[in-house]
Amino acid sequence: AAPRPPIGHNVTIEADQDIVFDWIRGISQTATTINPLLTLTGFPNDEANEVYALSIFDGATLLRTETITSAETYTYSLADQTTDGLSSSANIEWSVVQIGSVQTISPDTFRSRYDVLGNLIS
Repeated sequence: AAPRPPIGHNVTIEADQDIVFDWIRGISQTATTINPLLTLTGFPNDEANEVYALSIFDGATLLRTETITSAETYTYSLADQTTDGLSSSANIEWSVVQIGSVQTISPDTFRSRYDVLGNLIS
């Protein structure tokens, strides 16, 4: 089965204008009960490896796709933003998917997109 989608999408713009994206691994399929008093970082991972594909957009334009291993965060440096031609951090949209070991999916497939405030767009 495909990994569950990540949750808890968050964006922080640092003082140096780096943009930090973070998320929480989706609740694993083996987690059968959820205790609301637990932190969500404690859920087990059903996958042998924890790998994510993060896509960053300037509006509708795909700027960058990164593969992130063993982390639930990515820092989009000001230097990378400049290289990518980002017009404004206010225009950023992003998506993140966990890549499963049984199957792989494109970051453009079955994704939800979030704005710079972490609000669901689509």
